[in-house]
Amino acid sequence: MMSAKLFTYFGAVCLISALFLLWQRSNPKRLMFSSFFPSKVETLSLKDSQPTRLIIRNSNIDLPIIPAKVKGQNWETTTQGVSWLINSSLPGEEGNSVIYGHNWENLLGNLISVKPGYQIEIAYKDGSKKIFTVDSTAIVSPKNISVLKQSKDKKITLYTCIGLFDEKRFVVVAKIDKKLAN
Repeated sequence: MMSAKLFTYFGAVCLISALFLLWQRSNPKRLMFSSFFPSKVETLSLKDSQPTRLIIRNSNIDLPIIPAKVKGQNWETTTQGVSWLINSSLPGEEGNSVIYGHNWENLLGNLISVKPGYQIEIAYKDGSKKIFTVDSTAIVSPKNISVLKQSKDKKITLYTCIGLFDEKRFVVVAKIDKKLAN
């Protein structure tokens, strides 16, 4: 009798946990950095310079890039590829271009395999491409907004969630490869 009640309680806890994890997986706020809200929104004339694809061959990542913005405290996200924060720099231009996506197997699930020295290719609407070389990787708290700050160099910051409840961010910083830039 006691084991039946224990089994029932255990089952209820498992069901509640599963529902929470399912909700958490679909929660767009999980990708945001908790205290980063761009102070100004610049409207970019994207036309042919719009980034369209992110490719990291060493990690089998090849995804479309979807423009996104921060609206109030909500970060736009996509389930069709990665999001490029249009409030940040255009990839390959001076500054820090922020690109992010879910850590799902079909999206950035392999991002944690990226190592310094790997190449990241960004393809553009006009058919051109720019190559970035991974400089560093890190696991940070969503409160560590220093990884999103603008810079004077030409770099991209690519990140996804990591951890049991997506409580951390796995961040990849890559700088433009001047030898391979076209």
